[in-house]
Amino acid sequence: MNTFRTFVDSSIEIWNDAAPAARIGIALLMVICVTAIVGVGYWSSQPTYVTLVSDVDPQKMDRVIDALDKANISYDLSGAGGNLRVSKSDFSKARMLARGAGVAESETAGAFGMTGAFGSPSDRRRIALLKQQQRLAETIRKLNAVDYADVHLNVPDKGPFERKTSKPTASVLLTISPGAQLNEQQASSIASLVAFAVEDLAPEAVQITDKDGRNYTISDQGMQHVSSQIEYTTENERKLARKAETQLVHFLGHGNASVQVSLDLTFTNGSTKVTKYDGEGKVPTEEDLNTETTTNSSPGGAAGVEANLQQGRRENESVERKMENIKTTYLVPTTEETQSNTTPVRNFMTVSVLVNSNAEALTQADGTLLPGISDRVKAIVENAVGYKDSTDTISVELFPFPTEELVEDTYVPPYDWTQWNELVRNASLAIGAIVAFVIGFMVLRKVSPAPTVSETVVRLDDNRLETVDQLTSLMKNNPELFAQIVQSWAGAAGSSDDQDDQRAA
Repeated sequence: MNTFRTFVDSSIEIWNDAAPAARIGIALLMVICVTAIVGVGYWSSQPTYVTLVSDVDPQKMDRVIDALDKANISYDLSGAGGNLRVSKSDFSKARMLARGAGVAESETAGAFGMTGAFGSPSDRRRIALLKQQQRLAETIRKLNAVDYADVHLNVPDKGPFERKTSKPTASVLLTISPGAQLNEQQASSIASLVAFAVEDLAPEAVQITDKDGRNYTISDQGMQHVSSQIEYTTENERKLARKAETQLVHFLGHGNASVQVSLDLTFTNGSTKVTKYDGEGKVPTEEDLNTETTTNSSPGGAAGVEANLQQGRRENESVERKMENIKTTYLVPTTEETQSNTTPVRNFMTVSVLVNSNAEALTQADGTLLPGISDRVKAIVENAVGYKDSTDTISVELFPFPTEELVEDTYVPPYDWTQWNELVRNASLAIGAIVAFVIGFMVLRKVSPAPTVSETVVRLDDNRLETVDQLTSLMKNNPELFAQIVQSWAGAAGSSDDQDDQRAA
């Protein structure tokens, strides 16, 4: 508190001692500092938006916006709604929410670092590898089952004098679209896509993992064939169970029946040989030329024609005929294709049906079950799944379903310390502005114009003022006495100076 009072008293004294021009400068400096503090505080309080998501599907954009609304994070849409921007302080949290929704921001070229003439060859190779990873990730994201993808390539540098280097490898992290499922065939296609984009990269060296930690291995042809058969069987079982449950929903209501179907299938492999002929690509391989010449001495002809009437005159004349036959043999290209096919044959099917006995559609007014309900449910399911009495079996069980309600755990987010960042930054800016004001104030004090002789004001205390008044009146009333006093004072001063000189000598 004393320091503050001292500062205030010093400021008031400086203001009183300052010339009018200096006071105007101090006032202007105060106005400028206050304006700067208010302006910087207003500017720093405004959020700085950065791009979170750019150029994505509208459905993905809606999912991210819903996640931001639930988290009470402000956002801004720019570029006709194609760019979603959030505050820089909320970017980390918004990025996690976007990834949770299966969407992430696109990387910018500025994240690659320095290129061109300012980058080293290793930096250029690294940046080219990063760009290739980004292009592969963008290509994989175009698949329907994939919502987001990260690609990491491990391509060893091969020096000019190195003959043997390790083989390149790759890893792919996938975010599967909601409701979708990635099968082995799709995983194999992704591995082939990455392998063909990188030199000397084998599809077996591509590791594919989804966000839930499931690995997708690239198997050989035989394993892929078995995997496709299993997927076909599972998909058919799911379709049949869905058909039966859809029929039971109309009869029992939603959630009152569960159907499981198990199929036993035999896959018979066959092949068909197809031969195709290319007529446009035929090539001549052999050509035979046959020439036949005939000579006739009597032309002859029909009765009454001129040839018969003048036969006597042309008896010595003959007629020669020449015929040429060309026979060409062509070689036609043929293509033989052997097409393999697999035909599934159903051996038998097992159906299990569970029915909630507490369903309202099954109970009578007295609370008992309707008679023959098992047979009715069995008939509905048999017609829905294509039941065969000769090979298939079905079971129907009625019992009350449990009615326990699931209690969701309330998620308590951790305390967000980032909200103090703006306050600390504003306080630091205010302190900096105050320090600048004090420094400027002290500088103006040092550079204030020196007062002239006419403007010099000598401030004396009361005792000295009284002494000066006495000397002034003495000089006016008795100038001789005043002269003697001055001479004696000058002599005393001179003697003292001589004594000092003698002591110094």
